[in-house]
Amino acid sequence: MGSDAIVGEAYTYDSLRRSSHKGLSDGVLKQPEVMKKSQNVEGYCPVNEKTLLPEPGCTRATLTDNIYVVTLEVATHTTNKDNSNITIQSRLFNGKLPGSTIKIKAGETLQIQFQNKLKLQEGAKQCKVDRTCTEKDCKVINDYCQPDHTNLHFHGFWGSGEVPSDDVEMAIAPESNYSYSSFFRRTHMPGTHWVHTHHHGSSALQTGAGAAFALIVEDDPNTFPIPPEVETAKDVILVVQHFSIGDTTKIAKGTFVEDDKTDAVFKFEAGPGFCDDPDLCNFRLVNGQYQPKLNIKRGEWQRLRVIYAGWGLADSASLNFKISNNSDGDACETNLLAKDGIYLRDYPRALTSFPIPAAGRADIMVRCQKKGTYSIIHFDTEEVLFTIESEGLLVKSEEPSSNFFKKQKFPNYLEDVRHETPSEGCSCDTSLASNAVNGVKYQPYKAVHSIQVGKIIERKISGIAFHPYHQHVNPFQIIEGFGSDDTGYGYFKNGDWHDNIRCKGNNEITVRHKPGNIIGKMMLHCHRLNHEDKGMMSQEKISRTEPCTCDRYKMNHTEFQQYSKFIAKEVRHNPTLH
Repeated sequence: MGSDAIVGEAYTYDSLRRSSHKGLSDGVLKQPEVMKKSQNVEGYCPVNEKTLLPEPGCTRATLTDNIYVVTLEVATHTTNKDNSNITIQSRLFNGKLPGSTIKIKAGETLQIQFQNKLKLQEGAKQCKVDRTCTEKDCKVINDYCQPDHTNLHFHGFWGSGEVPSDDVEMAIAPESNYSYSSFFRRTHMPGTHWVHTHHHGSSALQTGAGAAFALIVEDDPNTFPIPPEVETAKDVILVVQHFSIGDTTKIAKGTFVEDDKTDAVFKFEAGPGFCDDPDLCNFRLVNGQYQPKLNIKRGEWQRLRVIYAGWGLADSASLNFKISNNSDGDACETNLLAKDGIYLRDYPRALTSFPIPAAGRADIMVRCQKKGTYSIIHFDTEEVLFTIESEGLLVKSEEPSSNFFKKQKFPNYLEDVRHETPSEGCSCDTSLASNAVNGVKYQPYKAVHSIQVGKIIERKISGIAFHPYHQHVNPFQIIEGFGSDDTGYGYFKNGDWHDNIRCKGNNEITVRHKPGNIIGKMMLHCHRLNHEDKGMMSQEKISRTEPCTCDRYKMNHTEFQQYSKFIAKEVRHNPTLH
């Protein structure tokens, strides 16, 4: 792991004290509400990606139907209400923890009127970048800053990383709105994804304190067939969120210039005995609940859509999801179906342990034939995340469909490239270390590499034993790094697809992908978001015509102004222009 492993860490792995109480439970697991579209939404008016101006005929007075209204606001979440054990005040989507689930189909456009209802706090560090700056005078604070500026990231979305879509370099100011428009192409793989805040400087504070919700690209068996047992399985969304009270409190305080000031939003209270020392208090919630119980029918398949909304800390950088046997020693069947919203070609992959990286997703098919209570274990220990109660008469269900996806045609952007030769100039190294990418901290006018649409892109990524590597826009296929005796419990295999990866036993992997016709920027960063806020983020420029290069790409002033969309940034900071 090396000395880099402890840079910027508040606590070491062994010193963490986690909260786990036998018999303490929030009761029956609840599913997050499914968000409904709103009627008569005033002011929905996305800018055009090329002109950066509102679409013709679109004004603030326009009333538009069928728009999702998403807010970020101060709200309080209480869990285990009977004993008042956990109360969190934080910045939450639509006032809920987690936020309501959005479901969309391939071929549809996700339209969101996003409202930042936070208030500007005086004394917070500023991290704005002047769009007229050059390399020499561009002042970027790679530190915690602007706790109430924000934006949205559609994690796992195969689509544009530019406005008015998934542009995480923009800053939506407090008490202002922004109109998102993201097109999910007809060839978008159906799968499990999530949405979280991503403003540089406040990512760890906001996402780490609960600002997240599920985003599901729904199955359409008519266009992309799925196995019959998957189609009829009970669909269960599990948004797992990690809370580190001491670290979040320190980040909140570090956001402000003066030592005696701290963030007025984030607050935490717990009942007697839950957290003896708040500074060392670490726990996870599932759908906002502490150790809830999932009731299932014996023999019935469950599709567990596990979203690990992880963000920091060494031992929280993987979920280590595992289902224990019941008291009689009986085990449930557990087959890995998909990772990061991408179906496995070798489904069913029978596994007993699922080391899901921070920000990763795993769709797990579960069937319990025997009665009893089965505990889901996490934190590499016998601590309980939630329990499964298998009950009732045994019901019949389909057997797992072997080799189903091997016969299936996957979308072009998921074309198998294991046996392809990297295109000229397109094989580069990407290293995560010391809060930097390839030794350089985040600068919006610099791209670590540039790539060309349709070419075979290869990257040797190092640092993943400690840093969860996340790549926006294009997922990647693992080429080298895992063998038959790998340390990932069979969860990681050469040939698998990810958009997010971290494995404690492997520090270096080789990946490839063949980017589709989506140009602009492709952000990449460590998903320990405290590291990202400190500078461990960069981007690759995707072009249709310019050749690949491994040299750090420096944009000229005109290109920087257009490419980084700073004109659009001004709109976010001034709602009257929107």
